Amino acid sequence: MGQDQVRFVHFSHKDIIGYINRLKPIDTQISLSGKAVQENFNYKRVILGRVSVREIYKLMEQYGERLLEKNIRRYLGKNAVNDGISETLQDDGKRQNFFFFNNGVTMICEKFSYNALQEENWIVKISGLQIINGGQTCRTIYQTLKECPDADFSQTYLLVRLYEVNEDIIQDITLAANSQNPVDFRDLKSNEEKQVLLEESAKNLGYEYKRKRDHVLNANVIPSTVAAEAVFAVWRGKPHLAKYRRNEFFDQYYNEIFDGLNAAQMLMAVFIFRYCDSRRKQIHTDSEIQAHRPYSQYFLAYMMGKQILQQEGIELKELTHVNFAEIRQFFQQQKQYIYEKAERMLTGLLEEYFNHALISEIDGRTIAAVFRRFDVLERFLKNKEWWNKHIL
Repeated sequence: MGQDQVRFVHFSHKDIIGYINRLKPIDTQISLSGKAVQENFNYKRVILGRVSVREIYKLMEQYGERLLEKNIRRYLGKNAVNDGISETLQDDGKRQNFFFFNNGVTMICEKFSYNALQEENWIVKISGLQIINGGQTCRTIYQTLKECPDADFSQTYLLVRLYEVNEDIIQDITLAANSQNPVDFRDLKSNEEKQVLLEESAKNLGYEYKRKRDHVLNANVIPSTVAAEAVFAVWRGKPHLAKYRRNEFFDQYYNEIFDGLNAAQMLMAVFIFRYCDSRRKQIHTDSEIQAHRPYSQYFLAYMMGKQILQQEGIELKELTHVNFAEIRQFFQQQKQYIYEKAERMLTGLLEEYFNHALISEIDGRTIAAVFRRFDVLERFLKNKEWWNKHIL
């Protein structure tokens, strides 16, 4: 007694149409902002990308609750989490970092397609779209943007995971997406044969290679992320990408980094890389060297790697477990000399690049941009005569 016996719900013409079409598949498209990652595995496909909250608003405006048919919850309305999302979106100072504050949205579909020749800003055509995780976020975005039509949301983004999967595993994905921590491509690659082999081979050399994520770290532990970063810079000749494309090591650049890699090569790359990084943190009395130290450790690691191979008279493929101890000992004995020589070479190269201007008088952002654009390394690699003259 005393309880309401009747509940009134507003059911408009849009709701009637939505009810009639509730089982009709949603075929649409979404626009991703910037670069995205697409991966195929186990006969399934996935896209990880960044989408504007305005794109979410458009989807919710057009399809509404039909997008959430396979979501485990309907919209819960005002609660602490949804209020927090809305407050962040309405805060001029915080909304541009919304991407980092939110766990994102997981979508599934029957099929998606995009222009693979386009480097970024993909328009993804989707058949049978459903949101299975992040429905609360999407509904809150829709409500907030509708209530704040004059706010600037042009730089407000959300992480989107889009899976192309079969109907028979959708329920399992829905449960997993709402109950587990997110997975990344490092996790997906961790059980591959080449990763297991690196782990076993490194152990035989006295080191522990961590192909899976954990928090156990010491001098003899090599996380796979550190290994990828070091190998990409030192042996693959991509120091600029090693510094600025870390999130693509286990996706776009995975094969380039790990194909043909043995444990001895990996460990030497890590030794070189870690030594260069430790030297980066030290203050140098020479103002010309000190000017580029905050930005050049990846490039210096690459230069050290080439020097070591040339002074040992071997190619990279000849660096194996057989001569690992010998080369490691050579590195330990000569690393200071080799590093300082590399710094002097690099300083001279930069002076030539900047038309013999004093490096210490050049703005740090300009120096950083040189390494980021690959200009120095490109000139460095093309000028083999200069390299041979200074390296030997």
